[in-house]
Amino acid sequence: MAAWAWAMRGLLLDVSGVLYDSGGDGGVPIPGSVEAVCRLKASGLKLQFCTNETQATREKSVKNLQGLGFDISVGKVTAPAPAACRILKERCLRPHLLMHDDLVSEFAEIDNIVYKINLAS
Repeated sequence: MAAWAWAMRGLLLDVSGVLYDSGGDGGVPIPGSVEAVCRLKASGLKLQFCTNETQATREKSVKNLQGLGFDISVGKVTAPAPAACRILKERCLRPHLLMHDDLVSEFAEIDNIVYKINLAS
């Protein structure tokens, strides 16, 4: 292993396109990715996952990943909606939101006016 690798304490892994191919019904794991995540977890490195998913909650995304064989928990996934909520709370903002129906619950604690759009129709 390279010398710089011994100093690492954690990794941030993207999800879509890195761990799984999102094409098709629920996607398919990229060959070797499930095993790689298992080896990384066993190595003692801290793992965090990130996604730019804007049409599903972290819970739904994690459930899909778990169904594909990944050992991932919701608390280890960073996604846009929770990040946006954190900023809105910190800055005491009251947004007008335009979002996918599935994400409305992510903003339940934010004082907002919700404009929903159903992207499926």
